[in-house]
Amino acid sequence: MRQIRHDRLRQDELLLIRNDIFTVYRPVEEGAAPLFPLRYARTRPGNERVPALIVPGGPGTASVLPFDQARKLFAGRGIDAVMMEHRGVGLSRLDARGRQIPPAAITTDAVVADMRAVLDHARIPRACLYGTGYGAYLCLAFALRYPERTDSLVLDSPLVAASDQVWSRRVLREKLWSRPGENPLAARVRDLVADGTLDPLEAGHGLRAVHEIGGPAAVEKLIGLLGEAGPGLTWTLIVAAMKQHFFSHAPYVQENDLLHDLAFRELGRGSYADGLPLDTASPLMPIPSPAAGPLLAPDGHWDKLSQIRVPVTVLSGTWDVTCPPELAAEAARRIPQAQLIRVPETGFSVLDARAGAAAIATQWTLRGSAAELASREDELLTLPRTASGQVLNGSVQLGLAAESLSPLRWRIQRAKVRRAQDPGARRRNRRAHAQGRR
Repeated sequence: MRQIRHDRLRQDELLLIRNDIFTVYRPVEEGAAPLFPLRYARTRPGNERVPALIVPGGPGTASVLPFDQARKLFAGRGIDAVMMEHRGVGLSRLDARGRQIPPAAITTDAVVADMRAVLDHARIPRACLYGTGYGAYLCLAFALRYPERTDSLVLDSPLVAASDQVWSRRVLREKLWSRPGENPLAARVRDLVADGTLDPLEAGHGLRAVHEIGGPAAVEKLIGLLGEAGPGLTWTLIVAAMKQHFFSHAPYVQENDLLHDLAFRELGRGSYADGLPLDTASPLMPIPSPAAGPLLAPDGHWDKLSQIRVPVTVLSGTWDVTCPPELAAEAARRIPQAQLIRVPETGFSVLDARAGAAAIATQWTLRGSAAELASREDELLTLPRTASGQVLNGSVQLGLAAESLSPLRWRIQRAKVRRAQDPGARRRNRRAHAQGRR
């Protein structure tokens, strides 16, 4: 452990050579020592009057380092983009003595206070707040607590309350489980679960991921392949990735270990599980240790959205099942000055999938013209995906294509067809094989 921390400190020293990363020292626990270095990145000031404070989601993916390309796209739109890390992640993981921040000190209230500290350190009196998922929850909390520091909001795939998991699960089941007599795709998924091809819990997480990366067409193709020859390499890799999502640790990219208590305590992950098929509210892996503490109020910010008095743009990917368009539309309806922008062929987090669209939405919000952007949603589809979005989408599409063309899969399917045409073929083949071995 000591060697890991030493290596981490050395990595931090090398990364801090960059001239776009700044540090503000914050108390690990309010009003008490020690301090820890909270990092934030800032582009060169642009020609927009008000800067944008970008708060990534996660909470374990909230390091500034994977978003270099996104910040450049914001800067290219003339936006003075400030992106802060979450305490416990990336370059903001260790205190001034080189020790990891204790999980108990990582709370939503502490992170909202960190947001204000970053604005103070950067000498920004008012900012447009851009938040993704959990980051949107933090931006809403900041706007409610510090309205005088909030110019406008861009809520990307917003988390409004812990109970939003119920929305996600309901939408997925409506697409792939409910009304099997009217929905052929739901009937096929039910058959795959019934015959043991799909685990009912894994199915929800895996199919949701494929829907958000490749859309309904990719889901339909995957279900067809699963019906032909069972789970293949693509499905196995998807489920493995989902199982590791909340527990993996890749420095500066995916760091969930210190954020575990926050995710399962305040954000309530797993608290709304019902144990039924396609239950995306239930974790795929056992929670490593009991998470104690207050859960976010079930209604979260829902009953406070009407108090937001600044212009708000709500971004919603049409493929999003984590924060489905229905949820985003309801959030926009409850905010007095909100405009809903639907981004075609995009899943959860426009910032991750189409950072160019995120930058345009922020620019138009700053200029008070987001309503005009709503009439040009189809044009957002012409913007290229970010590098990570291209890799994910391409990997899923390539995997499905490779499996559909696999000679082995073709032979298995041909054998299935022959057995269906001649039910006694398998018995005769086994008998002939046994006689040959003798």
